[in-house]
Amino acid sequence: MTVSDLGRLSVLLAKKGYTPKQILTTYQRMYEAGIVSYPRTADTKITQGNFDELLPLAPKIADVVGVSKSLLTHKLSRKKFIITKADHGANRPGLNVPNSLTEISAKYGALGQLIYETLAKSYLAMLCEDYEYDQIKAHLNLNPDFKSEINVPKKLGYKAIFDESSLNDDDDEEQNTLFSNSASPFIFEGANPKPKLPTHKFLINYLDKTGIGTAATRLSTISDISEGDRALIQLKKRVYCLTGLGKLQAILSLDCKIADEKTSKKLFDLMNLVKKNQANWQDIPNLINDMVLADKQIMQRNITKLKNVRINMKVEYVTGKFNGQDVAFKREWGGHKFTDSEIQALLAGQAIKIPVKSGEVSGRLARQEYNDTLFWGFKSEEKIYDEETYVTGTFNGQKIHFKRVWGDHKFTDTEIQALLAGQTIKFSVKGGEVSGKLDQQQYKGKPFWGFKVEDKTYDEAIYATGMFDGEVVHFKRVWGGHIFTTNEIQTLLAGGSVSFDTDKGNVKGILAKQKYKGKAFWGFKPEVDVDPESYVTGKFNGKDIKFKRIWSGHRFTDSEVAALLAGKVISFKNINKNQVEYVAHGKLAKQSFKNSEGKTIKYYGFKFLTPEAAAEFKLKE
Repeated sequence: MTVSDLGRLSVLLAKKGYTPKQILTTYQRMYEAGIVSYPRTADTKITQGNFDELLPLAPKIADVVGVSKSLLTHKLSRKKFIITKADHGANRPGLNVPNSLTEISAKYGALGQLIYETLAKSYLAMLCEDYEYDQIKAHLNLNPDFKSEINVPKKLGYKAIFDESSLNDDDDEEQNTLFSNSASPFIFEGANPKPKLPTHKFLINYLDKTGIGTAATRLSTISDISEGDRALIQLKKRVYCLTGLGKLQAILSLDCKIADEKTSKKLFDLMNLVKKNQANWQDIPNLINDMVLADKQIMQRNITKLKNVRINMKVEYVTGKFNGQDVAFKREWGGHKFTDSEIQALLAGQAIKIPVKSGEVSGRLARQEYNDTLFWGFKSEEKIYDEETYVTGTFNGQKIHFKRVWGDHKFTDTEIQALLAGQTIKFSVKGGEVSGKLDQQQYKGKPFWGFKVEDKTYDEAIYATGMFDGEVVHFKRVWGGHIFTTNEIQTLLAGGSVSFDTDKGNVKGILAKQKYKGKAFWGFKPEVDVDPESYVTGKFNGKDIKFKRIWSGHRFTDSEVAALLAGKVISFKNINKNQVEYVAHGKLAKQSFKNSEGKTIKYYGFKFLTPEAAAEFKLKE
C-alpha cells in the first residue's frame, strides 16, 4: 500500500522521465528543509512513534495534496506497516508540512511536487479503509476443470488515494468485470517468454526481489553508474542500454563471479550473518580474495575477445561558431548536460545558470588551460547556493556559505546568528550534546566553512566516562547485548580485561581506541583468541603457529590437522547455508586482513582452493 523506500518511489517518478540523480538531488534538498523524511534509509516500515507523530498532521497533508479528509477514517496503525525498532523509518512526509503544492513547486520544481504528492498519498493511504471486492468464479459446463476468476471492486478504500499496482513488474492490463456466456477454444503454443526490457522499474524490482543491496543503496548505485563521462549504462526511451565503457566492462567481466548477481547476493547474505554474529567475519576477505584471483585469470582470457570488438567511447562534443571562430566543447559539465537553448546562449557569449548539488552555478564559454593543454569549455563564474540547504552570511568580514544541517540537527535562526558572530553553540544529538563553532575546514583537500565540534557531553545512561592512561575517554556501556557492570567498567579503565558470556560463547577483551569509517572512538575490543579450545597449535614450516580448528562449520579431525601442518591439501564434505552438500579443498597458509584501524593483521588459517588449484598443489606434494 505504501512506497516505503526511494527505489520504489523512483519507479513511479521514472515514468515521468526523471533520472535517479535528479530524484536523489531534489529529495535531499527537501529533506534538509524537513519536508520529507531521511532519504537513505534501509527501513521499509515505520515505528509506532513515527506513526503517532505524523498522525496529527494528516489533515493538513491531505489538504495540501487534495485528498478528502473524509477518507481518513482508520486512525489505528496496521501491524504490517509497523516495526518495533528502526533507524530512520520508511520514506514518508516530514513534520514540516508545506502550505501548498505550489509552494513546493516554486522551490523544488515539478519533480519536488511529484515527490511530495507521491509520499503524502502513499502515507495517507495507510489511514484509509481496506480495499474490498467481490470475487466471481466461473467454469465451463462441459469441462469444469477449466476455471477462471475475476475481482470486481466493491469499495476502493485506500486505492482511491494510492494504488500500489503501478510498482509491480507486470504491465498494466485491462481488468474484466463480467464473464460472457460462451468461450472459444484455441490452440496454445508453448514458447519461452520474451525477455523483459531493462527499464528502471524492472531493475529496481529485480534488485529488491533478489535481495541485492539495500533500499538505501540501490537507487544511488544506479545513479552512479548512469551519470557522467564514466557512465556504464544510459537511458534510451526509458530502457537502460550499455554505454561504450559499459560494453567494454561487460566483455572483460564475462563469466566472472564479480559480475554475477548471485555472488553479490552471497556476499550481502554473509555480511548480514556477520552482523547478527552468526558467521565469522574473516570468511568475507577470504571469499573475496579467492574470487579476485579466479576472476583475474578469466579477465586476462577475455582480453582476447576485445580484438574484434569496436566500441564507440567518444565523449559527446558540441561544435559551433564563437566570436566567428569554430569551436568544440563538451556537452556535459559536472553531470549537467547542456540543453540546445543553453548551447546557443553559450555560443552567443552569454552567461547561463545550471543546477548543481548545492544550488546553481553561473558561467559562460571560455578558452581554458589544463595540464598545458588549451581547450574550450564551460567556465563557472559564480556559485549561487540553495537557501534551503546553505546559509549565506558575513563571518569576520568575509562572505561565506555553510550547511544549515549538521548530522540530523538543523540550525535555528538564533544558532545561525550566534555562529556567524563567532560564538559557541550547544545542541542535543544522539547519545548526548555537542558544542562547537563555525570554522574553515578541509574535505578531500578542498576548503569549506562549516560547524566544527569542540566538545561533546555524553549521556551517562549510554556512555561510561573515566580516565584511561591519563586521558578522559567515553565508551558505550553496552557491547553485543552485554551491559558492563560498574566493576567491569573500572577494570577496563584500569587497563585490565573482562570476560562475559554472549550468544556465541564467552568473550574476553579490553578497552581500546578504534576506528569506524575513518572516525576514531573508544570502545570494548574483543581479543582474537577468544576461546583457546577452538585453536590448534603446532609447527608449520619449522615455526610454532596456531590456527582455528573450525572452518565454515567444519571441525578439522586430528588427521586433517596433521595433514595441514605438514603443508598438504585436504578435502572434506561440507554443507553450505542453503543446506547443499559440496566438497571443500584447501591448505594451511599465512593470510592477512585489515582491521578497523586500517592495520594489516597477519594470521595462519585454512585457505579455500578451487578444485583446479587444489589438484595443482597435490601434484607438487
